[in-house]
Amino acid sequence: MSVIEKAKAHYQNKLSQEPREIKIPEWDTTAYIKPAMSLQRLGEVMEVANNGNAAEAMVLTIIYRLIDADGKPIFRKVDKLELMKHTDPDVLADIVNQINESDPSPEDIEGN
Repeated sequence: MSVIEKAKAHYQNKLSQEPREIKIPEWDTTAYIKPAMSLQRLGEVMEVANNGNAAEAMVLTIIYRLIDADGKPIFRKVDKLELMKHTDPDVLADIVNQINESDPSPEDIEGN
């Protein structure tokens, strides 16, 4: 197996992992965190964050990572402004914190 095949297999394995359930009591909702997002989407989030717009980066993270029980996105990118202007920032921050908690740390990745 070539290195590119191994890299692709690793990514597919990561994507096939079970999403982690989170409760959002303020919205009377149970959601699920996708185990990963594409490099293109991650790059978009990082670019927005690096340009000083942490709020937009948080909302994009929520849009790209939250799914329902059927694996369908809860939000779409067109919901970004509604989320940014008309939802409780504390709830959004809590959701992003839960998403970040579900991601492995560099030490986990290295096996330490």
